[in-house]
Order: sequence, then C-alpha cells, then structure tokens
Amino acid sequence: MIAAAGYELLSTLSEQGVGGENWSSLAIAFVAAAIVAFASVKWLLIYIRAHRFTWFAWYRIVFGALLLAIVS
Repeated sequence: MIAAAGYELLSTLSEQGVGGENWSSLAIAFVAAAIVAFASVKWLLIYIRAHRFTWFAWYRIVFGALLLAIVS
C-alpha cells in the first residue's frame, strides 16, 4: 500500500505538479484513516485476548462449504 501510494503521488506530482492536488483534503483523509486503523487494530487485539475464535471458525467452514457447493 505504501509503495502504491508513493507511486501514485509521484505520478500525480509529475503530471500536475504540486498545485494540482487538494492537499488539505488529502491530509484530513490521511489522518482520519490512520486514527480509524489504529483504533481498529487496538480493539481487535483487546478482543483477541478476551475471546475465542470458535464462532469465526464455524462461520468460515460453513461459508467455504457453501462456496464450494455453489461453484462445483
């Protein structure tokens, strides 16, 4: 993701220059995405410590079997 974002940024800068991009919107979106990502990972780590994955395992088994039945 970082490499793709860096490539896209470099191609945008080379094509349009610095003035062609709305930098304030880009900065707001970056900060919002970072906050949500860190909060999501923190919540998931807390959840993993307190819960088991039994329901998730059964869900994946049933969903996988359903997909195999549909595709076959």
